[in-house]
Amino acid sequence: MASTRPEVIADTTNRFESDIAPYLNPHTEDDCFEAILKCLNADATVPARRYTVFSEILENNKIGQFLAMTFLYAINRSNKLMESKHVTGDFPLLDEVGNECSICRKNLTKKVKGVAVRQYEIVEIFPSNLDDDTAVDFENAPAPPVKLDSSANQIALCRTHAEVYQAGPEVEE
Repeated sequence: MASTRPEVIADTTNRFESDIAPYLNPHTEDDCFEAILKCLNADATVPARRYTVFSEILENNKIGQFLAMTFLYAINRSNKLMESKHVTGDFPLLDEVGNECSICRKNLTKKVKGVAVRQYEIVEIFPSNLDDDTAVDFENAPAPPVKLDSSANQIALCRTHAEVYQAGPEVEE
C-alpha cells in the first residue's frame, strides 16, 4: 500500500523522469508506449477511464509520468499470465478436445473485447524428456506416435493441468 502515498508517487515519477526517460531509445520509445497501452486496452479488467487517463498523460508528452503511473498501476494489480490470441495451428487440437480441457472440462478459449484469447497450453502426451523412472511407466502405455514432435503427440489442456502434467506426467492422465 506504500505506492498509494503521495510522496511515493512523486518520488517514483521523479525517478522515471530522471533515470529512465532520458535513456530511452528515441527511435523505438513510441513502440514501447504503444505496447503498454495495448496491454492495458486488451485487459478487460482495466477500466476504460484508467486507459484514458494514461493515454492523456502520454499525449501531453509526460513520458516519465506515464511510465511511473503505469508502473505503479501494474504493481498494484494481481500477477496473472498475459492472455494471448490462439494460434491457427492449434485449431485441430482444440477441435479434437471440443475446446475443453480433457481433465477438468474448462473452456480453453474465451472472448475478451470480441477477441478469442487462449486459456490453454499445448503439451506432449508422451513427453520427449522423461526421466528413466517415468519412461519405464510409459513403456507399458499404448504405443506413442512414431514422431514425438508431431501433432499426433500433442493435446490442448487448460494452463493449470498443462503445468501439472508437464511437471509430473502420469500414464493414467
